[in-house]
Amino acid sequence: MQNNEIATKIPVFCYHRVISDWHKIRYALGWTRFISVGYFDKQMKYIAENGYRTISCDEIYDWYKGNLELPKKTVMLTFDDAFYEVYYKALPILKKYDLKATIFTVGKNIKPTTSPELPNLSKHFIGQDVMDEIAETYPNVEFQGHTYGLHRKYDEVHLAKTKSLEDIKKDYKKMDKMGFTYSAHPYGYFNEKMAEAIRESNVKMAFAYDFPAYATKEDDIYNISRIKISGNILMKNFIRYLEQDEIDKLWYEPPIHL
Repeated sequence: MQNNEIATKIPVFCYHRVISDWHKIRYALGWTRFISVGYFDKQMKYIAENGYRTISCDEIYDWYKGNLELPKKTVMLTFDDAFYEVYYKALPILKKYDLKATIFTVGKNIKPTTSPELPNLSKHFIGQDVMDEIAETYPNVEFQGHTYGLHRKYDEVHLAKTKSLEDIKKDYKKMDKMGFTYSAHPYGYFNEKMAEAIRESNVKMAFAYDFPAYATKEDDIYNISRIKISGNILMKNFIRYLEQDEIDKLWYEPPIHL
């Protein structure tokens, strides 16, 4: 691999809900955490047809540690919250283009079974049955942690900010028992209490959710940069992210927190 082909930074994309084109047009045009399935397909097709390599958590960890070289045309796909539409809508597209992805799931939201797909935008999450099925049928998609129970706000204050250090440590220990070794911070909130709790857990690397930036080896290993992909992002800007263009807030479409 030539030096000019080696990745020195990596776009780590963050998605949330993938919904039908009709629901996007009818109900969610202004909700940037919702991307239409047709537009998601267009983005994944571009990644596949233009020679980009998609990577797992282990691969970005090995790259970060200097144990793996990756080509410049590398991208990581992540989904926060494990909404059930990821299974019904996004997974078939990931399979079609043979892409890897990571789904960060909130431990307390994992029920034994996954709700059938419903003809509305009700909020449901992937259950243990689907997690087991995906592990068997499509190991290119992995599940990791989004904390066990810190993913909510109390009076618009991040729960992790109000919890004691001992409570946060207990939360990460619950994630340990579920076998997760990577994590994404709920709402991107990260403080010293969380850093200490993570250091005492089995989590090897954790991901941010804040102003967009490319992941680099200069990042804090417990706060790796990601890029929020708005459901309304222009395709030319999506391509600019892939091409590792300079990120400018003038062309970044910020998400709406629902």
